[in-house]
Amino acid sequence: MITKKVLGHLAALFSIVVWGTTFVATKILLRVFSPVEILIFRFAIAYFLLWIIYPKPLILKRLRDEVPFAIAGLCGITLYYLLENVSLVYTRASNVSIIVSTAPFFVAIVYSILGNRNEKPSKMFYLGFVFAIIGIILLSLTEEGFVFSFKGDGLALASAASWGFYSFYVKKCSDRGYNMFQITRRCFMYGLLFMLPVLPFSHISLSLDNFTDPTILFCLFFLGFLASAICFITWNYGVKLLGAVTSSVYIYLTPVFTVVAAYFTIHEDFSLQSIVGMLLVMSGLVISQL
Repeated sequence: MITKKVLGHLAALFSIVVWGTTFVATKILLRVFSPVEILIFRFAIAYFLLWIIYPKPLILKRLRDEVPFAIAGLCGITLYYLLENVSLVYTRASNVSIIVSTAPFFVAIVYSILGNRNEKPSKMFYLGFVFAIIGIILLSLTEEGFVFSFKGDGLALASAASWGFYSFYVKKCSDRGYNMFQITRRCFMYGLLFMLPVLPFSHISLSLDNFTDPTILFCLFFLGFLASAICFITWNYGVKLLGAVTSSVYIYLTPVFTVVAAYFTIHEDFSLQSIVGMLLVMSGLVISQL
């Protein structure tokens, strides 16, 4: 019989498998869309699909419950993805991959400050973090080395930090007994609303020519339906069952699946360095759970 804890691990792992491939899809879309355009299309698609899947509106139990929804939407949708997408314009995808994979460390910091004792990380969590980061660095290094861009990589680091606050506040929403579909949809709504002030400063082009390419349409649907509508549900479900700190360690695996996706999509070969890196990342994940 599959326990709730096992279901939580499977839900978190599924989300990361899909999210690990989104760097490739986003890079393709950046050829024709701006970072803000991609986010608006992606989460608008996800928001309306969640209404179709679960049409029941969310009724607040208390008016103050709106606050964690708004903060989660701001941090986990607007800031996290906007900063990540913009950073991809200024630095390499491998750099972004390694930096955003430090998100579990920021989740731990946020819970150390704001969370309860049951959610605070153990010493093994930090030891696993060291193993995972070494492995992630090996996965990201190329013959050119790891070239740091303060503009692009700094934005990626801020993106990872914002995920820590998202994890904390989305857990507060689930602890108050709201349905996971409604929680996710509400967060998407606030994420889209907080993007609106950015629109006047962004290059927005609604040319229909951009939507004639099947590859572009597939990437938009992939990001909107699977990577957002479905994976945010499964991720938030994993957070509900495991806690934010425990579920966050799966983020270490993101570069592993990015490397695998790159192998099958753009035919990048595995090197010994990549294999060692993957083993270290997975070791870090196991150690963090001890």
